[in-house]
Amino acid sequence: MNASFISQLKGTQIFKSISEEEIETIIKEVPFRTVDYKKGEVLFWEGDKCTGIGIVLEGEVEIHKGAIMGKKITITQIKPGDMFGEAIVFSTTHEYPATVEALLDSKILFISKENILMMCSNHVQFVEKFMEILSNKILILNSKL
Repeated sequence: MNASFISQLKGTQIFKSISEEEIETIIKEVPFRTVDYKKGEVLFWEGDKCTGIGIVLEGEVEIHKGAIMGKKITITQIKPGDMFGEAIVFSTTHEYPATVEALLDSKILFISKENILMMCSNHVQFVEKFMEILSNKILILNSKL
């Protein structure tokens, strides 16, 4: 297995507390897909279907909404190691509520909903970390209200 890829995954929010051996097992079970994006390229438009999560391995992406008179409102910026789509993929609408755009040349790892469910079924550490991330995002949103 590619040691640099495992090291890259180990540096992400979702995989950081999982052992390298466990990550290697997950990689063998789950087909990951990585996609390179150029600066300014749109990954997903507001309203696009969300079928999985994205993890920024390199670069940076921005989530923003369009506004009146062509201005955009930045919701958040996702840096290397962070993920997006985790709250949408299991929602009833499965649609991106905002546009996701590459702020820099970026490499994104995508994991489908089906593979997330398989990882949750087979790897307790993964499901615990996934739930922790979702819970923390809920707490952050509540504190902003």
